[in-house]
Formats: sequence, structure tokens, C-alpha cells
Amino acid sequence: MSALVSLPERDIGAEVVSPLVQAEHVQLPANATALAFAADNRSLAVALGDGSVSLVTRSVLGGWGQITRPCPRVAAVAVASLGSQFVTAGQDGAVRLVDPEGQVAPEPLYHAADHWIEALAVHEVSGTIAVAAGREVAILRADGQRIGTASLAETPTGLDFAPDGGRLVASHYNGLTVIDTASGAQVQS
Repeated sequence: MSALVSLPERDIGAEVVSPLVQAEHVQLPANATALAFAADNRSLAVALGDGSVSLVTRSVLGGWGQITRPCPRVAAVAVASLGSQFVTAGQDGAVRLVDPEGQVAPEPLYHAADHWIEALAVHEVSGTIAVAAGREVAILRADGQRIGTASLAETPTGLDFAPDGGRLVASHYNGLTVIDTASGAQVQS
């Protein structure tokens, strides 16, 4: 099902542009809880409320196709810098890679014992991964090796890397905490 969406006019100097965008609806087998585009812009990973991951891919002809794979209790999804792979994390406390064909790696890159993953971020250049589980933020290399851990006063609800990858910001109740990604030490809270 397609729909045309009219966006507000923009003044770009000598002319006014009124873009018309083609919007396309993709039916999913369950409600979407998180999503991320691959770095190559050819596929989109969608974490679904039933615990599966749906990969939506754009075909050469312009239509959208879909592969849905089970993945243990996925709650978050982010793009890895490994081109078209995705990183998922969820209620089982595991961080896993999902390849472009939708195959979920059997062994997790990281596992948070007795916690689910609340937030996940991946730096688009370095592939550094940050996961929030309980009140801790683990910083990992793309291969899953731990770089450092920051313990916070509150449970993080969101994570994002600075463009240079040197700092990570964790959002939480009553504020933000800035973390040095090289050591996991808090820079500012």
C-alpha cells in the first residue's frame, strides 16, 4: 500500500521546493519495538514485540521484501559498522549479531547476567558497542571484547556516541552522564 505524503515547502534560495514523497507501508508480523537501517542503506532491521527480528530489504526494482527470524527476546537493535550486519540486544541479556540474510549468531558477543539490555548503541565508524544493563554501561569492541564498564546512580534509558567516538552519553532519570569510551570512566554526570 502506497501513499503520497506532502512535506512543508522549503526555501532554498532562489526557488521554493515543495517535495512530494512516496510513502510505502510494510506489514509486519508483530508490533515494532526498535529499528535501524544498515550502513549500506539496503536493509532495515526491526525488533518485534514477539521477540523476533524482521529484516526489511529494498529490492533492485524498488519494492520491499521481508525476512523474519526468531531471536531470543529482542528489545533493541542498532546498526554495526560491519557494513550490513546488525547488533541486537534484549530481555535475555545477550548482545548478538544478525547477518544480512537474517541469521542470528548463536553465540552472544556479550551477556549481562541477571539483567536485560535496556539500551544499545553502536558507533558507526569504530564499531564500538555500548549496552546498558541494570545500572551499568558496558563498552565493547566490535568483536565483543570489553573495553570498560561505567556504574551509574540510575538505570540508563538511552545511549549515544559522540561523532568522534571518544565519549558516550547515557540518559537516565534526572539527567545525563558522559562516559569516556576508552576507559569507561565517567567524565561528567
